[in-house]
Amino acid sequence: MKKLLLGLLGGVSLGLLFAPEKGKDLRKKLASSDNALKEFGNAFVLAGKDASTEVQELIDSEEIQELLSKGKVKAEDILAKGKDLSAVGKAELKQVIGKAKETTESAVKNIKNHACCAKDKATAVADRVKDKITEKKSGFSFFSKK
Repeated sequence: MKKLLLGLLGGVSLGLLFAPEKGKDLRKKLASSDNALKEFGNAFVLAGKDASTEVQELIDSEEIQELLSKGKVKAEDILAKGKDLSAVGKAELKQVIGKAKETTESAVKNIKNHACCAKDKATAVADRVKDKITEKKSGFSFFSKK
């Protein structure tokens, strides 16, 4: 409707501008068409009001309100599921962190135990080597004290 009215206004304006009439006659026609233009403007305003009313009625219609309500409910459901997933994710992350901590503590204990055992074994080997060297040394005369 809006396009039709704009087209009509444009057509009338161009027709008047390009009409093969004298300026005086054209001005008279324009003056007499003043009422027609006012009526056209009023029709345009009424068409805008009608369109606005129709849009508002569409927005207020049960069908649109129902769709909006369903959309809101679905959005709330998605948000709740997201919160649930977030809580589950946090719980699982805590479990993984706990297991990682336990594994790390166990590995540190094992490393300390192995290090201690390795130290003890190294000390024992060093003592045996020292004893053997002392034993061999005592068997040679040039190592003996005179």
